[in-house]
Amino acid sequence: MKYPTLISLSIFVASLTNAQEKIPRAESLISSDQIKETMIYQTSPWGEGEAMYYHAPDVINSEKVIRAFHSPLDPTIYKMNWFDNDILDYKTLRPLFKKHPLGSIHYNYEKKGSVALTFISRHGVVHKEIALANHNFVMSGPSVPILVSSLPLKVGLKTKFSSISIGFPYVEEAYDPKIVNYLLHVTSTDTVRLNGKDYKTFVVEVYPETPNEKGVFYKAWATQSSPHTTIKWIYTSSKNKDKDNSERIISIRKLIRLEQN
Repeated sequence: MKYPTLISLSIFVASLTNAQEKIPRAESLISSDQIKETMIYQTSPWGEGEAMYYHAPDVINSEKVIRAFHSPLDPTIYKMNWFDNDILDYKTLRPLFKKHPLGSIHYNYEKKGSVALTFISRHGVVHKEIALANHNFVMSGPSVPILVSSLPLKVGLKTKFSSISIGFPYVEEAYDPKIVNYLLHVTSTDTVRLNGKDYKTFVVEVYPETPNEKGVFYKAWATQSSPHTTIKWIYTSSKNKDKDNSERIISIRKLIRLEQN
């Protein structure tokens, strides 16, 4: 009677292993057509004033792209100079360009299996190249919600993706890119009430695939209706994943969706 038990256990372990291996990569699931022109207005809980996020498909030099833009709404010169502008490839959502007051990043994917990075700032020009086996998605700046917007969200969905972790331009001279592999998990649904209106949302958590790896913990409340717009979120270090992050929650003040022809 012991042998059937061992066989059953082996089959069970094998099935678990296969289930883990079958978590799809995000690049096989994205549908950029779900991304529509959207503006959200957000008030910082830390007294930093209001900001506007803008996400939209666009065309540059006859190539379709996705724009993601963040700008403070404070008209003072200091605040208005604190913008952040990402341009993503439309089909893959890979980053092509980032412009920030402290500098810019250009991404070049011409060489198969790697990406060439060009950093430009007041310190000069720095070139880096990093091996890249899969598509990379952005986990810093205004385009973080774009991946969530493009996926076929449903409770239980799990997918994995890679991101190039770069301190620049937020830390001007941190030119040490590395690959961090992430898991994205739609954990549940929730109804979020904002400004007298109820939004039915999916709750999405994003965190490094390897426990204790340094990265980002991102929790998003994305509208169930498409486009899946993030209307409430937590963005913090991955070391805070299992902590009480209620004080880190950011909610929008206004959501504007623009119809496209």
